[in-house]
Amino acid sequence: MAHAHHSGWEYLKIVIAAVAAVIIGTLLHRSGAAQNLPWGLTLAFALVGAGSAISIRRKGVMGAAVYMLVSTLLVWSFAMYMGPGGDVLIAGRSEAFTTYFSKNAGILWLYGVMVVQILVIVASAVVSRVRRARGQLEQKNPDAQEQASSEESASC
Repeated sequence: MAHAHHSGWEYLKIVIAAVAAVIIGTLLHRSGAAQNLPWGLTLAFALVGAGSAISIRRKGVMGAAVYMLVSTLLVWSFAMYMGPGGDVLIAGRSEAFTTYFSKNAGILWLYGVMVVQILVIVASAVVSRVRRARGQLEQKNPDAQEQASSEESASC
């Protein structure tokens, strides 16, 4: 029973991390876009990617799913929000924007949140598969590994 309680806290931490990443990322994503240097968008994607990687590390596929669901729903709800006077949190295309990144930062942020997480999930799966394969090779042929390490030490 204590394990289930601990697991609930882990998922709550993942939800909080996803909310924080999206809020901070939404505030950052347009930084530098007017100068066509999207450092804010890059930093926002790095933040989302790091959170995704940590959620995978902590709770595996379910952690990644929770993080992706929360972050995607929140970023798209921010895109639909219109404040008083028509203020928006994620701006779309407008004639007022002159550079590529100032015109597209909002749409890149919306779709990029999902793309970055998919890339992190795929990369994590590839790394896990490679590690598993290496572990199986080492278990099948421990003598070859010992021989290779003794040859390396003899050549030094």
